[in-house]
Amino acid sequence: MQDIPVHFNFSGTTDSFGHRSDIYSLPMVATAFYILLTMVNNFPHYFNYLTPITPENAHRQYTLATKLLRYLKVLVVVIFATLISITIHY
Repeated sequence: MQDIPVHFNFSGTTDSFGHRSDIYSLPMVATAFYILLTMVNNFPHYFNYLTPITPENAHRQYTLATKLLRYLKVLVVVIFATLISITIHY
């Protein structure tokens, strides 16, 4: 049975190992985050904004909020892809 690294410390060394089937947990968590952020992105009127939402600024504020969530989705995918790559190549 081969073990894979499942946790790394800040210096990059492996703290703990897990079973080979644990490699599927990272893509599942990444997919869950992506789906959750996609669903949340459809309801920008429920977000908490620093400025009061008025008819004049609503479109701009909603556009900025949804754009931020789209960037966050890309960042989540990149981080998880990097983690999966490190885990596979270690």
